Amino acid sequence: MPPAINLLQNASVTEEGAKEEARPVDAGIKVITPWGQYKLPQVTLKPGWYEFTVTGPSPLTLQLYEPEHFRLIELQATQDEPAYLRLSGGVYDPAVIAGGRPGIYAFEAASFQVLPQWRRFGLLAGRLLQALRQGMSLGRITALIRLALAKNKTYGLRAQAKVETDHLGPHARYDLAQREIRPDPSRYADRLAALVPGPVFLIEGHTPDGLDSQIYPHFTRDAAQAHDAVVVLGEGDRLTPDALMLFAEALAADPSKTLFLADKWVGDVPTAHVAWDPILYNGGLPTPYVYRAGAHQPLMRFDNQGDCAIVSVPVASTNMDEFYREFPRPMDMCANSQPACSIIIPTRDRADLLSACLAGLFENTPWPHEVIVVDNGSVQLETFALFKEYGGKGLRIIRADIDFNFSTLCNLGAEAAIYDYLVFLNNDVVLHQPDWLERLMELAIMPEAGAVGAKLLYGDGRLQHGGVMLGLTQLCGHLWRGAGTDEQGDEPRLKYSSLRSAVTGACLCVSKEKFKKVGAFDEVAFPVTLNDVDLCRKFEERGWYNIFSAKAVLYHLEGESRGDDDSAGKTFRRGLELLQFSQRWGVRGDLFFPVVFSRKTETCQFK
Repeated sequence: MPPAINLLQNASVTEEGAKEEARPVDAGIKVITPWGQYKLPQVTLKPGWYEFTVTGPSPLTLQLYEPEHFRLIELQATQDEPAYLRLSGGVYDPAVIAGGRPGIYAFEAASFQVLPQWRRFGLLAGRLLQALRQGMSLGRITALIRLALAKNKTYGLRAQAKVETDHLGPHARYDLAQREIRPDPSRYADRLAALVPGPVFLIEGHTPDGLDSQIYPHFTRDAAQAHDAVVVLGEGDRLTPDALMLFAEALAADPSKTLFLADKWVGDVPTAHVAWDPILYNGGLPTPYVYRAGAHQPLMRFDNQGDCAIVSVPVASTNMDEFYREFPRPMDMCANSQPACSIIIPTRDRADLLSACLAGLFENTPWPHEVIVVDNGSVQLETFALFKEYGGKGLRIIRADIDFNFSTLCNLGAEAAIYDYLVFLNNDVVLHQPDWLERLMELAIMPEAGAVGAKLLYGDGRLQHGGVMLGLTQLCGHLWRGAGTDEQGDEPRLKYSSLRSAVTGACLCVSKEKFKKVGAFDEVAFPVTLNDVDLCRKFEERGWYNIFSAKAVLYHLEGESRGDDDSAGKTFRRGLELLQFSQRWGVRGDLFFPVVFSRKTETCQFK
C-alpha cells in the first residue's frame, strides 16, 4: 500500500500579493480572518478511494479542487471521524479551513491514504444500511449505488451522514445558554497586542448585554467621548465576548472599508449575511454593524460596494426576528406605467408542456406583452394544432429548422421582438400567479438592473432556482436547490428580492437595449448551457446588477423538454462549455455567496 500523503508537510507560503487568510504554525493552522482558507501544494493522485484523516483535537475542512473537470469536493474530518473520497484521478488543488473564528487550531497531520477494498465495501454497506434505516426512497438509494459503482467519478463521503462539530469557536454558542462568560485575557494577549493602538468604539442603539465580558476593552457609551468607530446594535442583541475584538481586527485588516456587517444567532440559527446588497438591505442594515467615525450613518447604495465588508461569524445573538422589507417599486411603476414585454419561448413539440405555458400567458398574465414561440423543428400534429389555436389570439411563430442551439433560438426571438423588454421563458414553466411578470418588470426597469430572474419551484413546491452562485459545485450552481416551503420562508434572500451573480435563462427578464449592448447570448461558446450565466457576467462587467425577484414565482418542470446531460455526447459538450466559461471568466468566488456556506452542494449547508 502506498504511504500516506501528509498535506501539511512542505506547505507553500502565501502567494505573493494574495491576502493572508491562514498560515501554518508549529501548533497547527493559524486562522487570521474568519473562515480563512489556507492553500496547499498541488497533489497528483491516482483514480480510486482515499481516506482523509486528521491528527489533532480540532476538526478540519478539506477543499479539493479538480481543475480538469472544474469540480470541488469539500468535506470535514476529525480525529475520531475520518472522511472518504472517490477520485477520478489527476492533479488536485487542496486547501484547508480550520475554523470560523481567528485563532490557532491544533493539528499534527492531515493525510491521504489509499483505502483498502475490504474497508471500502464495509463503508458503502454501512451507509446503505443507514439510508435504509432513515427511510430514504428506493430511487434515491439506487442512484447512490450507481454513483458508488461508476468509474471516473469524484465525490466525498462520510462514515456517518452528519457529524456534529462546532467550527465557530469557543464563544459561538455561549449566549444560547444565557450565561455570562468572563474570558481569560491572557489567551488573547497576542491578538490584543497586535491591535495597539486600536480603535475606540462608540456603542449605539439598544442597551446591549455582553459589554461587561468584552475581551477588547476600548469602548464607550458616551457619544461625547472621542471614538474611531460606531457599533450599532439592534433590540435584544447580546454580544459575544470577542465581538469588539473581531470588529477591531476587521477594521485593521481593511482600512479602505467604512462599513462592516456581521452575523449573529437568531434563536439557535446563525445568519449568513453578505457584505453588500442594496436590494436586500433596502436602506436598512442588519445589526450588529460597525461604521467608521466621520462617515455619515451608512446607507447601502449601488455605488458603495467597495466600502463594505463582512465579519462572517456570529458576534451576537437575539431572539428577535431579522428586519427586512421588500424592495420598493420604482416611481414610474407607482404611476401605473406598464412597459410591454416580448416573451420568447424556444420549443420543439412537447405540446403537453407548451399548452400549460401558453395558457398562463394568454389567460393569467395581465401585464401587456406579446408571445413569440421559436419553433425548433416541431413535427407533431398536436403542436401545430396548438399553434393554430393560439395564433388566433396573437401568438407569433418563428420557424428555426436548425440543430438545437438554445442561444441561437433565443437570439432569433429577440431580433423579432417589437417591445423594449425581453422575457426568455422555457416551455416547461407553469404560470400560476398573475403578477409574475409585473414582479419581474418592477425590477427590470431600474437603470442599475441587468438580468432579473424568478423564483422557480418544482411541482411539489420545493425550490428549483433561487439564483445562480459562482464557485458552487461545478463552476456554478443553484444555492438552496430543494429547499422546502418552511426553509424558503426562513431565508431572507429567498423571501425578499436580492442581488445574484447570475439568474437562470428558464425565466429571465432584461432590457432589449442592454441585451444587445452585451452581444446577446453567445451562440458559439455556449449553445446549450451556461449561456445565461455568461450573459449575466457580461451585464456585471458593464456595471449592471443581476437581481433575483422573490415575488415572481413560477413552477418549472426542469429538464422535461431538453432532457438531462447524461449521454456521452452531451457530457463532452458540457465539458467543453465549462472549459470555455472557465477560460473566459476564470474560477472565482461569489460576492453574494456567504463564506459560511459549504461550496460542495447546492443544498444550503454550513461548513
